[in-house]
Amino acid sequence: MTAVVCILGFIKTRDPKVIAPLIPLSFAYAFQYDMCYGDMMERAIATSDELLVNNRLKFVLPEHSGIVSREEYMKIVGLK
Repeated sequence: MTAVVCILGFIKTRDPKVIAPLIPLSFAYAFQYDMCYGDMMERAIATSDELLVNNRLKFVLPEHSGIVSREEYMKIVGLK
């Protein structure tokens, strides 16, 4: 919708400032499309899986969280 209005405004006025918003909007659209339908989601899943496997100690619960004790958590994760 914004693109149509910008293009029609450019045709009517012949002023390039009218279509200037299309440049950042196209980058934002491309990023969101890649995030939803492209490879970005697959890369994010692969990276998170790798982090959970190789760097388990980065995801340790705080000391007195009340959910599980640190020993129980280490046992669940498989570090002890």
